[in-house]
Amino acid sequence: MKNEFYFLNLKTNMSNEQANQEVLDWIKTKYRQGYDHQRLHDALLQQGYEVDEIDKAIDIALKDEKREETEEKKGEEEKVKKPKKEPEKKGLRPLPLIIIGTIIISLLGVGVIFFVSEINKIEPGYKINFNHIYGENLEKPKEIKEEEQGQDKNEEKEEDLEIKLIDCKDFPDKLESCEAFSCHFEHPSTEKLMKREIVGLIDDKCQYTEEMPNNKIMSCQYSEDLRKSVAQYRRDLEKAQSFEVSLDSDTEEGELKKVYLVDGEEVWNPVQEALDKEKCLIKNK
Repeated sequence: MKNEFYFLNLKTNMSNEQANQEVLDWIKTKYRQGYDHQRLHDALLQQGYEVDEIDKAIDIALKDEKREETEEKKGEEEKVKKPKKEPEKKGLRPLPLIIIGTIIISLLGVGVIFFVSEINKIEPGYKINFNHIYGENLEKPKEIKEEEQGQDKNEEKEEDLEIKLIDCKDFPDKLESCEAFSCHFEHPSTEKLMKREIVGLIDDKCQYTEEMPNNKIMSCQYSEDLRKSVAQYRRDLEKAQSFEVSLDSDTEEGELKKVYLVDGEEVWNPVQEALDKEKCLIKNK
């Protein structure tokens, strides 16, 4: 079952925006061919899109179509009208420009001199000598001390985050054995870090969750055969040079079919099959 305009496109050459645009273009084409709103709605509903997403997509596509028609008419009307002559602009007088330029150059010169004098007060490595500025027995200002402490804390947080984050290179092997495991990956559409987690076997089904864009989460219950197929599919994607998702339309029935291409060859996507058979469900967190 397809939820939201989301395409599983790791290492893809087609972005999520391009895939959505292809759906909008398909709606415009069918609209020009005489499809009404209900017929467009039914065709997309058969492909697994949610009702609110279908209505939104049709609304956007039809608004674009009407706007394009309006712009075409407006362009034709403007061609008929004679262009108006713009009044000639008077040139600026050279004397004020010379005076302004002289003032700017003078200010720049003063700024350079001041900057050089301040640089001479700084120790090698660009560390300010506070003893030189505030005196031998004076401490650094409170604001500067707090700023330095905040920078140290931020650096510690970044280091902790790097330690805690685990990449997903071992994910296929862990999934095939359904061993408890979690990792983070960069989503190809949003470029944000998201989490995959293998919980383990429950009632002979491998429980698995994966974070998705728009605050969604996919929960799956994989059988042994299905999880092995998904694991191999992930390995193939890791080795692939390119991955694409395209939409093919059946002009007779008005249906959309998703085609998955790895290095230019069509492949079977077991994750999509799990969604279609409701072995995986996508819901809000």
